[in-house]
Parts: sequence; structure tokens; C-alpha cells
Amino acid sequence: MKQALAVHEEIVELRMMRKRFHEEMREVLDRFRHILADDSENRKESFSLHALQEMGGGRRSPLDEEPFEDAGEGLLPEE
Repeated sequence: MKQALAVHEEIVELRMMRKRFHEEMREVLDRFRHILADDSENRKESFSLHALQEMGGGRRSPLDEEPFEDAGEGLLPEE
């Protein structure tokens, strides 16, 4: 009789462990789904920015230009 009770208690404990494991795995999978959804949105934004740059005809911004080496020359009178 003691042995049957011990086995029953162990079964109950194992079932509770299985339930906790399933709940934790569900939470982990939900977190991964959110991460993947966020990553998907970031990729869409990145693609959109890239597409806009391509639509610009490959033109460079004046800010992309390298500064002139002789910048400032001729601004002050030579002595």
C-alpha cells in the first residue's frame, strides 16, 4: 500500500513538472515569435530605406563628398 501511494505521488509530481515545462516552453516560443516579428519589421524598414536610396538614381548627397584639400585658400589676402 505504501509503495502504491509513493508511485501515485511521483506520478502527480511528474505531471506537474510536465505542465510547468510546457508552460515555460510556450513562453520561450512566444518570445521567439516576438523577436522574429520585430526582426521582420526591421528588415522591411531597412529594405524600404534601401529602395528609396536606389530610387534616388544613385546620386550622392553633398554630405557624402570629401572636403576640398584647399578649402579656405584665397579667403585671406596674401601678404
